[in-house]
Amino acid sequence: MATKSERFASLGKIQQQHYERALQAEREAQQVVDDIDVSIAKVREYQQDYQNSLTELQEKSASSDQLMRMRSFIQQLMQMEVDQVRQRTEAQQRVAELHEKTLQQSQKVRMNEKLVEQADAQHLAHLKKQDAKQMDAVATSMFARRISNA
Repeated sequence: MATKSERFASLGKIQQQHYERALQAEREAQQVVDDIDVSIAKVREYQQDYQNSLTELQEKSASSDQLMRMRSFIQQLMQMEVDQVRQRTEAQQRVAELHEKTLQQSQKVRMNEKLVEQADAQHLAHLKKQDAKQMDAVATSMFARRISNA
């Protein structure tokens, strides 16, 4: 039969696994945010490059068709940025939710560790009490023998 401490320790292992999974999910979600940040930065670079190209085309008196295509492409890049910023916001919210879950799992692990410590302390106190009773019984027995031998 498993002791209280062993049962709590077993539960603790399970809770530790849940915590590690939650932490991994949080890390993966944060990586998504980081990847989106990189993508947004690249889109902004492209926008700047194409904005410069548009200025050059305007200075060279390019055809209105070329200018329209360039402006259209720049607008598409701007829309891409808006979409990615929205995705980043959603992904960041997901990170926050997963972080909260990770914190909750961490609390469960710590609470379980305290329960294991309490159970160990109770078990130790119980053993000390049993030892004291046994020592009392031995002392009483020895005292009784001395009296009977005297």
